[in-house]
Amino acid sequence: MSNLQARYEAFLITNSSTIGTIESSLRSLTWLLPGRFKDAEIVGEALTSTLNLLSLYHDTLLARRFALVKSTNPKAAKELIPPNAHTRYTRAWCEQDGIYRWGARGLEVVRFTQLVLEMLLGRFTSRKGRWRGIFLLELTKAILNLAVLQRTKRPTIHPPIPERDVDPTTLPALIDLTPESPPLKSPQASSPEDKLEKDQVPKHLSNNHVPFDPTEDYLLPKALTPALIKLPTTLLQPLTGLGHWTSEIIYVLRPLIFVLLLRPTASNLNIPKGGIASTSINYNSGPVANPLRTPLVVSVAMSVLSWYLRRSPPASPSSSNLLERLEYARRDREIFWYLFRGELWSEWTRPKLENFSQSLEGKPLLGLLSGVIQGWLPLVDEYWYYTAT
Repeated sequence: MSNLQARYEAFLITNSSTIGTIESSLRSLTWLLPGRFKDAEIVGEALTSTLNLLSLYHDTLLARRFALVKSTNPKAAKELIPPNAHTRYTRAWCEQDGIYRWGARGLEVVRFTQLVLEMLLGRFTSRKGRWRGIFLLELTKAILNLAVLQRTKRPTIHPPIPERDVDPTTLPALIDLTPESPPLKSPQASSPEDKLEKDQVPKHLSNNHVPFDPTEDYLLPKALTPALIKLPTTLLQPLTGLGHWTSEIIYVLRPLIFVLLLRPTASNLNIPKGGIASTSINYNSGPVANPLRTPLVVSVAMSVLSWYLRRSPPASPSSSNLLERLEYARRDREIFWYLFRGELWSEWTRPKLENFSQSLEGKPLLGLLSGVIQGWLPLVDEYWYYTAT
């Protein structure tokens, strides 16, 4: 078994470009499956989930191989493009803290499988069973996010694990590794202070007597930025004050409360509008007795409150707070997905998309886009996680 794992790791490194091509091709194929045959959307989403989980495993192997290259051939590692702030931050926390590492991986596994699990629940359970399953998924995500928040005491970022940022084909030293070599162990956890690696420290800070090299080789190692000097785990500033903590906790709990407010009741267990029987929790809104108390309005209000209470990092050209600004910008873009929720979706967004799709019918090439829109509208109606944030 150990020898088989070692052979697979060697195959992954030497054929990484081929694997990437296969993964991207299969992902593209899943966009054309909905509506083509019975249960095509379940098959397509199951394929996507499997590919994402496989990619997550591949990224873990590549991280181990890259750590081996840095230890055995530092010169080859220095020639690669330095990792970005997100990769440095998440990789440092994954190596330093075991709870963070498993919590972050758990979040990614849930994110990759949540939609296919909802599809299976909708196929084999009632509306109440489907709601319970979705609620348990959101509860699991909330617990894992709170665990990550407690360990870092910093804003949660997405994704919480390092993304693939190194092409293994650019690591020539790895080709010399034989398939018979034993499987690699995980890199040793760094100290609590998370010391800077020597190859990340500019040369002029450790030695001011470096002999002159060609211009490019001489200047590039001496490029100095605040993000390069700071410890990777401090690329995000800790949360300070009750308001900042409250903002982060509200952001983490918002999806869970949204789903909780959509629990099935006697008033919304009837057949949805149009007479179509469905177990989707999107139909659990019930009669709107008070438009200010609908689940959608409550969720939007929580998002606005989280935005109001959070700190505002200065928009400076310095990269010292770049990671935090990027994360907050991503959260601000999430407000767009409310157009596919609740009464906004059923009374405004969906009718406009239907009218747009009908206007494209019968036109060359554009008719294909009309078919895609018509095929995806029922899926947005039926599945919560198609537009979940």
